[in-house]
Amino acid sequence: MVQVYKFFEVFKTLRLPEELGSYLADTEVTRVSKTSTNTLARVYLKSDRLIGKPVIYKTEDALKKQVFRMKNMDVRIIDRYHLSKQYTPVTIMEVNLKNTGHWNIIC
Repeated sequence: MVQVYKFFEVFKTLRLPEELGSYLADTEVTRVSKTSTNTLARVYLKSDRLIGKPVIYKTEDALKKQVFRMKNMDVRIIDRYHLSKQYTPVTIMEVNLKNTGHWNIIC
């Protein structure tokens, strides 16, 4: 069985603004890996609630600056969600449109 840890158990020294940290407090880290060339670190997250891409991007930047400080190493968060059945593609897109004012589809 795969061990999972809470985000701030894995990244104890990471300092994020409170508005970002609140999104990640209950998020689980299922895996952390890096390429053999040390050019990319991947952090795999699992969450029961949606996390917006702007939060993900700011967290990647903070991880790159504070945790993965190796020269030229990028950080990518691979986010996965376990959502209730109330979340359908239509409701997610409607909420996204309401919050951003446009269709913000990032694959």
